[in-house]
Amino acid sequence: MRHTEYTEEQIRKITTKEKASFLGFVVKARGQRVLGADGTWRWDLCRGIGQHPFETDIDPSGYLMFTPTFAKCIVTLFEIFGHQYPHVLLTSSGSKALNFAIKLAREKTGIPAKEASVITTKGTFGGKDLVAAALSGEKETPLTKNVLTIPFYSTERPNDARYALEDILKSDTQPCCFITELFQAEGGFNAAPPSYFIPLLSMCHDKKIPIIFDEMQTGCCRVGEWTLAKRMNLDMYPDMTLIGKHIPNTVLLFREGFNADRASISETNPGGDESRLKKTLKILMRFRDGGYIGPHGKVCMLEKKLETAFQNLKAEFPVIESFTILGSMASIRLKGWHNKPAAQKFVDILLDYSYATSCGRDKQFGVRFYFSADTTDRQLHSMFTCIRETIQRYMKGSTPCEYSPTP
Repeated sequence: MRHTEYTEEQIRKITTKEKASFLGFVVKARGQRVLGADGTWRWDLCRGIGQHPFETDIDPSGYLMFTPTFAKCIVTLFEIFGHQYPHVLLTSSGSKALNFAIKLAREKTGIPAKEASVITTKGTFGGKDLVAAALSGEKETPLTKNVLTIPFYSTERPNDARYALEDILKSDTQPCCFITELFQAEGGFNAAPPSYFIPLLSMCHDKKIPIIFDEMQTGCCRVGEWTLAKRMNLDMYPDMTLIGKHIPNTVLLFREGFNADRASISETNPGGDESRLKKTLKILMRFRDGGYIGPHGKVCMLEKKLETAFQNLKAEFPVIESFTILGSMASIRLKGWHNKPAAQKFVDILLDYSYATSCGRDKQFGVRFYFSADTTDRQLHSMFTCIRETIQRYMKGSTPCEYSPTP
C-alpha cells in the first residue's frame, strides 16, 4: 500500500462490512467458486481452486483481507516510517518479504530473472527457503550461481569487501540488488562500523543498484531505534528495508520508483490472522508511546546495564574471551572450549532457563541472548546469577547448575 494513496479515513472506509463487496467479501462456497456479497459467483483464487468439496457457508472474515486492525497497522507504520518510505507491504514471513524485495529490484532494474544476480555479504541469513539458502551459502541450490558474495567486515582485512565489490561491478554480471545485514545475528553476532558500509553503499548507489537492508533481527526498536540504519546514520542509503522478529508480522518498506504490481507481487493474506495483527499493532504502539526509542530510551538504558554486567562477568571468568552488546541483544564468546558436546551442554542449561538461544559453529562458540525490552533489574540479577553458577560448575567439572531463576 502506498502512503499517499489513502488517508486513514479512506482506509477505514474500505475495511468496513458495508464496503466488503469491494474486496470480494464472500458468503458461500461451492467447488472452485465463491459467492460474493454482491450476488456474483467468482473463481476462488484466494484459498485455491477446488478447495470446497461441498456447498457451504463461509466465514467472511477469512476473506476480508483489509480488516480494521490491518488498517490500523498500516496507518501506524506510515506514522513511523512514512517520512522515508512511502510504500508499506505487510507479509507473513521474512523469507517471503525477501523474495518480494528481490522481485521489486528486478522489476526496477529491468534485468530478467535468469540473468539477474544478487550481491550479498558473507554470513547474511534470510531464512530457510531456496532463495534464502542461496544467499546464506548454507547449501547448494539452483539459485546459488546467481549469488555474488563479498566478505563481511574484518578488522584484519577491512578493505577486502570494497575490492571484491569493485571486481564484481567491473565484470559482465548483472546485479539487480545488494542485500546486507548491518549486524549479523544468525551469522555469528558480527558487527561492522559505518565506515565499512559507506563505500559499498556509495558504489551501489552510483551504479543505480537497489540497496536492501535486512533488519529482521535489528529492526522494530531492538537496538533502541526503529532501525539500526537510523542508529548508524545510514538510513539515507537503503531503497528497501525488512523488519520483523519483534513483531509477529514482517514489514517490507520501500521507496518511490518501485512498483509492486509490475513486479507481480501479490499477498492473498498479508497480515495473517487477526490475532497476529492485533499483537503487531500493540507492540508497535507500545514502542512508539512507551519511551523505548532514542539514546535515552528504555532499550538503550538496558544496553548500558548489560554492558556493565558482562564486563563484570568477563573480569570474573577469563574463559569468556569477548562479548557483544547491541540494544536488547547480547552474545558471549568462550575460548578454549574445543569439546563441542561439552559446549553444547553448557548452552543447553541456559536454554532450559530460556536465556540462551544457540552456540556458534566455530571452535570459539558464542552464546546468544535476547532480552525483553522491559527487563527489570531483578530479572537481570537473577539471570547473571544463573550464568555465574553455570560457569563455575563447569570450570570445576561438577554437575550442571540447579539454580532456579526468577521469572
